[in-house]
Amino acid sequence: NVVFNCHFLSILLLLLLAGCSTPAERQVRQTLRCAEEVLAEHPDSALTLLTPLDTMSLAGEEQAWYAVLRTQADYKLYHPLTTDSLPLLATAYYGTPRRPHYRAAMAWYSLGCVYTELKDDPRAIDAYLKARDLFPDTLCRYYALTEQNLGKHHLANHDYSKAVATFARYRNHPNCCSDSALIGFADFFLGKARMMKNEFSAADSLFHSVLANPHADAEIQRQTLFHLAKIYHVQGDNVSALFFLEAHRRTLPKDISQSAEDYLKGDILFDACSYDSAYIYYHRSLACSADLSTRCLVYNKLAKLAPIY
Repeated sequence: NVVFNCHFLSILLLLLLAGCSTPAERQVRQTLRCAEEVLAEHPDSALTLLTPLDTMSLAGEEQAWYAVLRTQADYKLYHPLTTDSLPLLATAYYGTPRRPHYRAAMAWYSLGCVYTELKDDPRAIDAYLKARDLFPDTLCRYYALTEQNLGKHHLANHDYSKAVATFARYRNHPNCCSDSALIGFADFFLGKARMMKNEFSAADSLFHSVLANPHADAEIQRQTLFHLAKIYHVQGDNVSALFFLEAHRRTLPKDISQSAEDYLKGDILFDACSYDSAYIYYHRSLACSADLSTRCLVYNKLAKLAPIY
């Protein structure tokens, strides 16, 4: 009887609290709920629902909920995310609860998205790790996206072992396995991480899987050709390296800088003892690159070429 009475009182309290909310508050929650339902497939519709809300009147859970939804709508629509103020409101409200909590996970995921846009790898990694641990369901699409983004940040942070492990988990996630385009994306980044670890055989196999995937993104396939050229050059197969490099060049728009491509072609020609041609391509690379590290690499090669040329 005691247990029953406590349960009854809890339900009664919830009903009383619900009854205390104003029509305006109930309308706000209904709007947020509708925006959450359409966000994944129709972020433009979610943004249309969220924009008229009086954000100054929001507080507590409604404010945190709005902050997550607005950040995600802007992120999905490729609107610039220049400040972490909104998702910080959400993470301050939800914190890091002991038990898995979907909206808390989304708050930290959204903060990670902002730091991704701001190119702040350490803080992005920290936010994504907290998000990953808070998702109640690992089959959730956003759990998979958290792994994907984590892998890219590990790669940018030169932590290649963690990048390989993270992209391997993402590659095996049901959300990825059921979508050929996502498989192409996963194979590309897993191949890139393995290439950076000098695991060339594994990288080569993954890159060829990307090229054989008819649903892989065109830009991903273009970059794959260039990475294969680099792998074959490192392995001393300059015929194959040149084949993939030229295939890559043919896919490039005419107005895009080809500094990296010219530098690699210079290296291939240098190894083939075609010093005159190598000299030309090294100088082409210098002419269209403002990147300091690329320029240093080119000058180093020109210095090696000088006694021969």
